[in-house]
Amino acid sequence: MLTWNMWRTIEVTDDWYPCMDGNRITLHLFMSRLAGDRNYRVKLIAYGGDDYDLELFYKYRNRREADKKFRELKKLFQSVPDGVDKKWFWDRGFR
Repeated sequence: MLTWNMWRTIEVTDDWYPCMDGNRITLHLFMSRLAGDRNYRVKLIAYGGDDYDLELFYKYRNRREADKKFRELKKLFQSVPDGVDKKWFWDRGFR
């Protein structure tokens, strides 16, 4: 299995059923390819203290395309400011 992972927490202004540590959620960016699978998966996930999340999810057969999407999402990952809400994510295509 091939995996790259990045995590960080941010402060939010709404309830993520529940939030973590009061008013924080986790952002998780990763790219993976499971053994025996030809697809690379690139995901950016925002989640609270349980199984509620919003995510961007992409699959690629080509490693270069997956790397390019990972770098693109890394910029978004690094730019998410404190003080956002679910609408901020929805407006950027998270589902």
